[in-house]
Amino acid sequence: MDQPRIPVYFMPGMAASSTIFEHIQLPEANFEMVHLDWFNPQKGMSLTDYAKGMLENVQHPDPVLIGVSFGGVLVQEMARHIPTRKVIIISSVKQKKEMPRRLIFAKYTKAHKLLPTGIVNNMELLAKYAFGETVTKRLDLYERYISIRNKAYLDWAIDQMVHWD
Repeated sequence: MDQPRIPVYFMPGMAASSTIFEHIQLPEANFEMVHLDWFNPQKGMSLTDYAKGMLENVQHPDPVLIGVSFGGVLVQEMARHIPTRKVIIISSVKQKKEMPRRLIFAKYTKAHKLLPTGIVNNMELLAKYAFGETVTKRLDLYERYISIRNKAYLDWAIDQMVHWD
């Protein structure tokens, strides 16, 4: 008798497109892969409410949730609201005490509010002043894999990460 396929949901890092997972392959007979993408939050939306909104895209019971970086934080928040088979976080933190010092510093000084997040709206300008092959290649990757270039989203996401408990 055939076993049902295990649903595996992939959540990319902050502002990244789910195309970052394009080269990941799982045996189709055993797994159903679903890629999630970021959406622009409503003004004042909490990370908890954002996670609940993202759960509208989860159509299977007991899924595996995989998140990278800030996506890892989001899948942990999502898992607080639904039963999951497993939660896998990559390049992320599991709890507040694992936060890097720079994020703790940003939380208490509000230094993250000074980041020029609006610059992502103008990748062409960055490319114009890019020097060297490495920088140019990196900008090409950003161009390909960044899905949200919205200052309000980035400001929200950074603030949510800095204040995550």
